[in-house]
Parts: sequence; C-alpha cells; structure tokens
Amino acid sequence: MKSINHISGYMRIWNPELKKYEWEHRIVWEKNKGKIPDGWVVHHINGNKKDNQIENLEIMPAKVHNSIETLKHWKKGCFLNRPKPTEDMKERISKTMKIRRKEKFWSTRKIT
Repeated sequence: MKSINHISGYMRIWNPELKKYEWEHRIVWEKNKGKIPDGWVVHHINGNKKDNQIENLEIMPAKVHNSIETLKHWKKGCFLNRPKPTEDMKERISKTMKIRRKEKFWSTRKIT
C-alpha cells in the first residue's frame, strides 16, 4: 500500500476495500494493539506525525490529548492573543502525564 502525506502532516493509506484513505497511525495501532476505543486518539510520542512505528504510538482520551497539544502550542507561543494556561490547567496536565507514565509502564509488563 502506498502512503501519502496529508496537508495536516499525517500519513494516509488508500484502502481499496473501503474505497477511502485511512490514517496510517491508526492502522498501525489497530494491527498491533487492537481496536481504538471510542473517544480515544493515537498520539505520536516523539511529535513526528510521519513516524508511525508502534514504539512511537500510544492511545489516550481525546480530551487529554487536546490538553497536551494545547500546552505545547502555548509554550511555542502559537497562541499569542490567548491567555496563558492557568496554574489549575498546568496541574491537571501534570497529573495526567504522571498517570500516562504509570499506564505506559504497566502496559509494557507481561503478566505471567
């Protein structure tokens, strides 16, 4: 299958059975880890939208992902006319990141 670069920076693959393009990172995740729950998204850990190796992908609730991405944009100064994140928002994101690290740690452990 041939990958093409979408204007958003994500790679897409043509699915002849469905007769439509699909997001490559979602295909890679579902092929390796299973179905993505409703309301969850695939996140590129290193921030490179073209790096769709399974080691670079993780899933998380869309709400959490949006908070993380918004904070990144604020840090870069992309939201010049918007208020900076509040301490409360920073604290919530920090808690979320701690939870994600714990979940990632335990998801890599094999249960025997």
